[in-house]
Amino acid sequence: MAFAALRRALGPGNNGLLGGAGLRFMSTPRVQDRIINVIAVDEDGIRHRIKGLIGHNLMEALKLSGFESEARHPSSDRLDACSGNCEVTIANEWLDKVPERTEDELEVLRDVTKRVTKNHRLGCQIQLTKDLDGMVVSKVEEKPFEIP
Repeated sequence: MAFAALRRALGPGNNGLLGGAGLRFMSTPRVQDRIINVIAVDEDGIRHRIKGLIGHNLMEALKLSGFESEARHPSSDRLDACSGNCEVTIANEWLDKVPERTEDELEVLRDVTKRVTKNHRLGCQIQLTKDLDGMVVSKVEEKPFEIP
């Protein structure tokens, strides 16, 4: 009875919440629809399936999964706050799907590694998108000054 009253109040032909076929629900994207998988390869060559949320950066996904530590990679997506410790290597087949790195990102990479290749990226600068579902990344070897 309440639906009929609401339908009358909205008027005929209304395309809002109530349509001619009955109640329709307006929905927002479910979290499940925003999840992508990233394959992260550790120093021993073991592959780990990491879940990430579209819109977050790669480093956030790696830390939330436990693949990377918060202590080594403090949270920030600001490049001016980046220490370069979030450096990752992107598999060749994914390079054309990852947005190009900026000159500022390249400058940070040059500060932390001797030889920058096209595969080196800062994980904090790669925003996850549906196109990156299945992407393969690997940890960069620890630098001598990082080894305890």
